[in-house]
Amino acid sequence: MGKFYVNFSVKSSDQHQVVAVLRDAGRVAIVSPPQAGYVVVYDEETDRQALSSIVQVGTLLSESVNLPVLAVLNHDDRILRYWLFEKGAIVDAYDSRPDYFNKFFSDLNEEDDDEMKDIDITQISRPEKLKDCLKSNIDLAKVKKILRNKYSSETTRHQAFATELGLPDWSVGVGYYYVEKLKKAIAKDNQIDLKGETFVQIG
Repeated sequence: MGKFYVNFSVKSSDQHQVVAVLRDAGRVAIVSPPQAGYVVVYDEETDRQALSSIVQVGTLLSESVNLPVLAVLNHDDRILRYWLFEKGAIVDAYDSRPDYFNKFFSDLNEEDDDEMKDIDITQISRPEKLKDCLKSNIDLAKVKKILRNKYSSETTRHQAFATELGLPDWSVGVGYYYVEKLKKAIAKDNQIDLKGETFVQIG
């Protein structure tokens, strides 16, 4: 069995601001310490692979924090998806297996379709938007190759993608229910310095 997880990399080093936004919204979530200019959010509801909730949280964070948010979903190591949010809107999206379901958002509830109908899924994956929004010095050709090539698992693709974008170590392979295991691994790794910061539980 492959991994199932969802997380949100917020382009911010202000963990307290992100915590406050989620707490005010009544979310049950965990927020990572800042690393590489990001904090990572692990939301309990979205970790159930609920696409409407992923859009809700990504929209909330990008609008309230007013900074870009990259949401990533791994489904059983068979499908990797991402959504890039800016100022409360989805500006880019990617699906490694758009043929896997009958339609790109087949698992959305019928009432959610209206908010998603404006997304043109024939225009998914525009790495230049990642570069513009995240202010990342990425190699566009390399990112396109990572998104296009075949991988033994989608976690492996995600790792290559995150490394190229300079995302935090704990943005790969970790969802809400994996955080405790991650914290134990960090405690054993003397090379990881959290600088006094901790993972903050909300709700």
